[in-house]
Amino acid sequence: MLTTAFLLLLLKHTFCDLFLQSLRTPADKSNITSWALHRHCLDHGVFAFVILLFFVDFKLALLLGLFDYATHTVIDYTKHKIMKYYNVLKNGKVFWSLQTIDQASHYTVYFIMITIIGMNI
Repeated sequence: MLTTAFLLLLLKHTFCDLFLQSLRTPADKSNITSWALHRHCLDHGVFAFVILLFFVDFKLALLLGLFDYATHTVIDYTKHKIMKYYNVLKNGKVFWSLQTIDQASHYTVYFIMITIIGMNI
């Protein structure tokens, strides 16, 4: 069960980060109040909530969906703030290093979410 939930969260991440974003105009996510940032992070939180409803009760699914939204906001905002501050180009080594840290951070969040679920079943 936990392995399936973890896999679905990873697939959700791929869907939200690659497919859904490809449908939208690129936007500046280095502003914490940016609608583009929050819309993207809401995608993650809502999809996480829906997926987790199949594995845990409503309250825990909601809390973990909010956790996914909040952590995704902090991770993406931080990456974009660093990129803007240091004028990082999206085709260089520094970008790909930041992107690696960004993705590893998100995967770690999903691991934490699955750990929390494991402690509650």
